Amino acid sequence: MPVCGYPDAYVEPYPDFYVRLAQLGRAWVRHLEALDATLPKSGAAMTRMALLFVFGTVLFALATRRMEAMQGEAVGRPMRSFALGVVGLLISIVAVLALSVTVVGIPVAIVLALLAVFAVYSGICAVLACVGAMLVRHKSENPYVHLAVGVGLYFLLGWIPYLGGLLTLALVLVSIGVVVATRGAGYLQRHSGNGPYRSVPA
Repeated sequence: MPVCGYPDAYVEPYPDFYVRLAQLGRAWVRHLEALDATLPKSGAAMTRMALLFVFGTVLFALATRRMEAMQGEAVGRPMRSFALGVVGLLISIVAVLALSVTVVGIPVAIVLALLAVFAVYSGICAVLACVGAMLVRHKSENPYVHLAVGVGLYFLLGWIPYLGGLLTLALVLVSIGVVVATRGAGYLQRHSGNGPYRSVPA
């Protein structure tokens, strides 16, 4: 004959607890999905910064004086470099569009665009090295250390919403201005008795 049994203890179900637990689980899932989406971006950003550092080290090794000339311009007249960058960017856009109108001008526009990209990245390396020098010059006079610090700082600040984009814009404009002010780090300057580089007044 069956006998009914009762447990020694019984906990009354608490629906709100399980609702909160389900919400917590869904929140963790969203955070993990966001983390999975962020990791590829961070890896790509680190790769870009590493390539920028390698590019800068090559330039400092092969064109030391020209990089120093751009650094001097960036340190001596940063606001002028920024203004020249704005003007230079507008003129470059107009020039590329004007050359792209004709079939003959399209190859010229492509070559000029590639040279402009190379020049801008050179200016970016020079400016970042200046930033690094201002931070760690008292510790090291090595330009490669200065470049590494500048690139690392740019990488960290680039993750800040809105500020990262504004920082990149300002960096590009100052770099363009530095290239324009030094006439392509001296490549477009007429040779004279004073040397191929533009000097920055003390």
